[in-house]
Amino acid sequence: LCSADYQYWQAQRLLREGNPDAAIAKLDALQQTDADNPEYRQAWAKQRETHIRKLLTDANNLRLNQQYQAADQACQQVLRLEPANVLAKEYMALTERDQRHQIWLNAAKTALLENNDTKAEYELRLILAENNRHHQALALQREIDQRRQREVIAISKLSNSLRQPLELSFNNAPLNAVFDLLSRTAGINFVIDRDVK
Repeated sequence: LCSADYQYWQAQRLLREGNPDAAIAKLDALQQTDADNPEYRQAWAKQRETHIRKLLTDANNLRLNQQYQAADQACQQVLRLEPANVLAKEYMALTERDQRHQIWLNAAKTALLENNDTKAEYELRLILAENNRHHQALALQREIDQRRQREVIAISKLSNSLRQPLELSFNNAPLNAVFDLLSRTAGINFVIDRDVK
């Protein structure tokens, strides 16, 4: 085997061993050294394109699974092979956006646990301004809306209960008995301290 053929054989071996980066580098050097041989150039172009396609698929899947660092590394590998790759740059921007959204989403969830709907909605608005189809943000917003609706219904029921006049007469009755009767008659729950007699 001549030197070029040996390098070509080594590149094929590296591919079989699952080391495409080293194989592509070897094929690149080979096709630049022996520019008259179209086989080397075609092999380099084909392996480079196949590897870029796989890296981009991996990057997108990693991003969707919230493995942001690995997704970014896959995009960086693509840009080393093809600095002008538009899809790699787009995936990097999406990865950065998704990381930002995850931070805001976590802040919204924490605010909800603290019953701070205003802060939660602020964080959700930040997400939805950049991605109005973000399913987790939309689900949390629906949860807030439903909670508000339940509160409005509860207040409305309470308001109706308070509008109805009650006539009750007590004579030396314990306070607990009074509130118990009010609760059953008006449909309002009272919480009474244990010390109240």
